[in-house]
Amino acid sequence: MNTVYVTENYCLIGTMHPLFTLISIQMGSYTRQSPAPVIDRSWLPNDGIVNVVSAKYPFGHPNSPYDGKIKQGVWNSFPVMEGWDHMDFINFIGSNTPGYFSIYGYYHDVANRLHSLPK
Repeated sequence: MNTVYVTENYCLIGTMHPLFTLISIQMGSYTRQSPAPVIDRSWLPNDGIVNVVSAKYPFGHPNSPYDGKIKQGVWNSFPVMEGWDHMDFINFIGSNTPGYFSIYGYYHDVANRLHSLPK
């Protein structure tokens, strides 16, 4: 993640929309040992809405990193969009990250991947 502020308690994306800053700090400071799943320091990076760890795929489900080819029957986890937060994915006006300028290309790629799936 493109983190600017990192302490023992949280990681904050430097390009995060200001609306999410306080939520991100709170999410990034929470850990627990039980009940499952264990929430440790790997859960600190987040975009102010979702922890990166929990956004990849549902726990306990088969998954595979996306390698350029969609695999059927498993969750295909894509790389983290560095520096993006939820506002970038909806092209929110006033977005201050690189995602604002490349959102159309992102969704064009998603559409092409979906279109290439077997019928």
